[in-house]
Amino acid sequence: MHVDDVADLYALIVESPSPAGRVLALSGQNPTVAELGEAFAGGPVAPEGVDASRARLGAAYADALMLDQQGSGAKARSIGWAPSRPSLLEEIRSGQYAATAAD
Repeated sequence: MHVDDVADLYALIVESPSPAGRVLALSGQNPTVAELGEAFAGGPVAPEGVDASRARLGAAYADALMLDQQGSGAKARSIGWAPSRPSLLEEIRSGQYAATAAD
């Protein structure tokens, strides 16, 4: 989620009544780890099996990356919030997270 979209949500919560409980700044887009990897790589990446991932990353981390965790952000949108900046995938694909000479 873009930092400015999150700031807009915080401002909306402070300035107006909001529903009880947690309000999450989620766009409803839920990219997979594979989609994020492909965005960084600039194209398709050969899939790696579960056992190979566990061996390379450790079972706990590999298993966490394979979880299907999705959020909708419906409560945030119910109070009038709508993310309008580029998504994480769009920013990765555009080179926003590319390494620079200073890195």
